[in-house]
Amino acid sequence: MPSMVVDDKGTQLSYIDSGIPARVAGAFIQHYVTIFALHGFYFTNHTFEKVMAHASEANVRFVAISRRDYPGSTAFSPQDLSAFSSSDGEDRRVFLRDRGAEIATFICNFIEQNGLLPISSDGKSGGFAVVGYGFGSVFALAAVANLDTLSVSFQTRWGAHMRGLLLHDPLAVSVGKPRLPAAWGPRNFPSFMLDKQWQTGYFNQWDMNARNLGMHTYDINPSLARLPTVDTMTEEEIARVFHDPIHHSSDIPLAVSCGLQVKANYKKACFDQEIRALVPDMKVWVFSGDLSQPFSLPAFWAVENDNAARGGGFVNFRIVHSVNHYVLWVDPALTLRIYLEALGLNG
Repeated sequence: MPSMVVDDKGTQLSYIDSGIPARVAGAFIQHYVTIFALHGFYFTNHTFEKVMAHASEANVRFVAISRRDYPGSTAFSPQDLSAFSSSDGEDRRVFLRDRGAEIATFICNFIEQNGLLPISSDGKSGGFAVVGYGFGSVFALAAVANLDTLSVSFQTRWGAHMRGLLLHDPLAVSVGKPRLPAAWGPRNFPSFMLDKQWQTGYFNQWDMNARNLGMHTYDINPSLARLPTVDTMTEEEIARVFHDPIHHSSDIPLAVSCGLQVKANYKKACFDQEIRALVPDMKVWVFSGDLSQPFSLPAFWAVENDNAARGGGFVNFRIVHSVNHYVLWVDPALTLRIYLEALGLNG
């Protein structure tokens, strides 16, 4: 995978790129929209590869970034990870600020190196969106929340290009919300395959009308009506898409120790007027599948409540019916269409 240096320490973020869409590849001025995507917990950036296969026909360039501690990107040092055990919350705030700055810088450098055009006057081409998938929403939110720490030139670049912040099935911890008091997940057990099957299963779990977050409203076991998505994948696909947790060291400690800092970034990215002024064309969306894992819909409802408490209009919402957490593999065309519709594009 190619990679890009994102700071003066030589930190690199690797990525996969669908490339310039075919319909404009030979044009003197190349009008298209770019989507930068951040993968979730245990998933690598190859989780987006099927969506990327549909990008060119939709006149989209799709760039899937590999987060740090995942294949191809710079691993965290023991000093970096010491923030999680520090008694000083400022250390954790700085850790997330720096992750946001790395992603924001990656996007700015990619814009410059590839000559990406700003949003067109008619809004139909140019610019970019950022997708945070599952736990990747933590890092998408950190990038937007910390735009005010970037140089003026980088802020200007984001302001001219940023179309949307798309949070795809964020978990409760992705927006700094507490996990359900008795919520169960396969991380209670050591089997990695169990976790893959659980994360990509289908859950008939919620009383959608009651919006009741109590344990009695969902089943901890995936439905037997449909196979978990992982059971439809080849061994080669599994090897590309899933990252063995034995070899990664940051996501679980971050989720456990940085709740207050994640919540602060979420609120700033979504509701802070000064941040929104830096990216005036940014639409914020939250999507969730109604058959997704038990940590997703509570996040969706919590953001809905926060938006309503501020009078509404900050965040848009969409429940996608009959899909699980891994819809981007099962129905990649639908996934891309949802992203483009959120951006006001027909695809």
